[in-house]
Amino acid sequence: EQSQAQLDQIDKLIQAGSLPENDRLDVVAQIALNEQSLVQGENLVTTSYLRLKQLLELDPSTDFKVLKPEFEVPADSNPEAYSTEEVYATALGTQPQIKANDIRLLSAEKGVNVARSAGLPSLSFFAQMNTNWSSVGKTVNGTSTDFFPITLRTPDGTITTFEVQQESAILIDNPYFDQLNQNFGQGVGLNLQIPIFNGLSTKLNTERAELNVLNTKVTNDLAKQQLKTDVTNAVADARAARKSYEAAERALDASNAAYRNAERRFELGAINTFELTSAKIARDQAEIERTRSKFQYIFNLKIVDFYLGRDLRLD
Repeated sequence: EQSQAQLDQIDKLIQAGSLPENDRLDVVAQIALNEQSLVQGENLVTTSYLRLKQLLELDPSTDFKVLKPEFEVPADSNPEAYSTEEVYATALGTQPQIKANDIRLLSAEKGVNVARSAGLPSLSFFAQMNTNWSSVGKTVNGTSTDFFPITLRTPDGTITTFEVQQESAILIDNPYFDQLNQNFGQGVGLNLQIPIFNGLSTKLNTERAELNVLNTKVTNDLAKQQLKTDVTNAVADARAARKSYEAAERALDASNAAYRNAERRFELGAINTFELTSAKIARDQAEIERTRSKFQYIFNLKIVDFYLGRDLRLD
């Protein structure tokens, strides 16, 4: 639109005799380049949407639009106020990998105690209760008297018969709960174990557990050193990004002023279309750089917020 407005202005100056016809060709060429850049930008947006749908595993025909976030650099942001040591100290308590390493170290230290305990005498107490039931269980329910005849022959050939009395138990099914009560048993005791011949294996396992503690400490120290490096870089990057953003704002202000001055000079015929176009391109580049440095600065601030354990919000 600006190039078209510039072309309209040139046409007026040409009609007034202030500019030659050739100056119009330069602007027409610039408009064509702008249209080409616009088409390329639209194609890039379409391709980016397609890649985003693929990452989200959406159907390519799904229609959605990414909204441009509306937020500015926090007015109270000041990376210079950050203390690297304070940010690092806070990060030690908020970063999950550090917490996980501390828990692993505690577990390794407990492992040493467990390994050593294998060489110590152990005294255990036990208690038990038991009962049982059988489907064929019987119980005595009185007795019955039976008489059985017995015949004997004496040496002289005399046969004598007499009856023998026999008592028999009367058995009936033993009820379920009666069996449980009758078969109930219980016991208590102490068990003392004194290891004698496993001293070598206990020593070996203890040394392995102690070595695991040392390895865990080294891993923990390396993770803390890496975290400190990351925090230091994050604070330094935030400070550098702020300076870059402030410089980009000053450059944009200067480019806007230069472009407005070029427009006035062009209207007076003091410069040609090439110089005006160059001023416009410089202004556009300054605006692009200002936008890039702005979001880079915000991103670096959010990284520091992450190490400080703050919620990552864009409002």
